[in-house]
Amino acid sequence: MAGPLTQVTQYPSQASEIPTYAAMTDQQLSMLPHSTLLALRKLVERTGYNAKDQSLKPLDIRLAPFEDQAWAREETTAEPIRGALASGIGMPVYQVAKMLGQGVSSALNQNNDLSTPADINQIGATYLGIGQGWRNAWRNWTKQPPSAGTDTAKTATVSPASEVVSPYP
Repeated sequence: MAGPLTQVTQYPSQASEIPTYAAMTDQQLSMLPHSTLLALRKLVERTGYNAKDQSLKPLDIRLAPFEDQAWAREETTAEPIRGALASGIGMPVYQVAKMLGQGVSSALNQNNDLSTPADINQIGATYLGIGQGWRNAWRNWTKQPPSAGTDTAKTATVSPASEVVSPYP
């Protein structure tokens, strides 16, 4: 990583914020939450911002795999089975639909305002996000006692030894 993350807003809304994100390394971008990346992609689309250096990928195309990774990570962290299935099946299907043409991908993406070209990197990033989500879910699960959140959790009041009555005569 090329240094600590700079101060960024949760939901970028000003064109002046775009260069801060554009200067981030891939590793820094991969740590941002989905909501921030989605807001940034919408801002890039709305303002028509593109990389000034034409040798670089347009920013919206650069951000797309990170957004997919963050979405898969957050969905899988929240619901490990459902999130992994939805992301793991949905992303390849969506990328194939984008390859088949605009009509098919429009049917899958009603807004279609943020659709980027089909990209195998988005599928890879989704699977990376699923793995991160499972790791996060495991960490969250192991932090809690086994009975946490279940109806079988019971509390017991322990009396001093002098008050304990033996059940045997």
